[in-house]
Amino acid sequence: MQGLSCPSCTAPVVSRPESSPASCARCGAKFHFDDYGTYVPLFAPCKVTVEEATENVMEWASGVKGGREFSRHIELAKMTRRYFPVFVFGTLRDGRKGTVVASATASPEPGIRNIDFSHVEMHALDEATLGDGEVMRPSLGPGAYTKLLSVDPTTRTVVYYPFWCTQYVYKGRLNTVTVDGCSGRVSGDLSVEIERRSSMPFAAAAFAVIGAEGALALINWIFAAAVVAATAGYAIYHARRHRGD
Repeated sequence: MQGLSCPSCTAPVVSRPESSPASCARCGAKFHFDDYGTYVPLFAPCKVTVEEATENVMEWASGVKGGREFSRHIELAKMTRRYFPVFVFGTLRDGRKGTVVASATASPEPGIRNIDFSHVEMHALDEATLGDGEVMRPSLGPGAYTKLLSVDPTTRTVVYYPFWCTQYVYKGRLNTVTVDGCSGRVSGDLSVEIERRSSMPFAAAAFAVIGAEGALALINWIFAAAVVAATAGYAIYHARRHRGD
């Protein structure tokens, strides 16, 4: 926290702020801070409506997660729009440039690892513009990823990213689903999909066994018919030869 300065006017921060965000004594700009300095967080506007998010989840449920039978047996909880803090690191620890995304919360919701920032519009954070969305607070510092992801923590940008969040119960298990507020992409617990996929090899094996048994039966029938025909032919030949003698 040494040498802190306002990210807006670069005025030095004389004393450590007691809370984040803080205000610059010179220009009045608000800024946040962590162990690596001061920063102005950004946010990505939510482009997906709650109706679109719900429709995407049901489509995901009926198509990806096991068919119509599965979608008929789930009941979605209320859709909640939340803004999750995300670190976007711009430089790796060895100095190479690169974009690495990581959650700034200890318990990230599914979908954060799938964010694609290449086409995301971002603005300086103004919580008044976030509407009724819940703003989740960071519980991790950028230093948590220094070794894990080999990134330079001083190059972090903090982005509050929108997700529509809901839950459902399936076979007694509570599952969380998120819808990317910018792209509409659905992410959720894959237990049902894994369960569905894991049954496919057994089904395929069963069909293979049935097919093999059918093939063997057919082969056995052909073989038996050939043996009978050969035996009959040999008997007729032997009888004719015996008469000729």
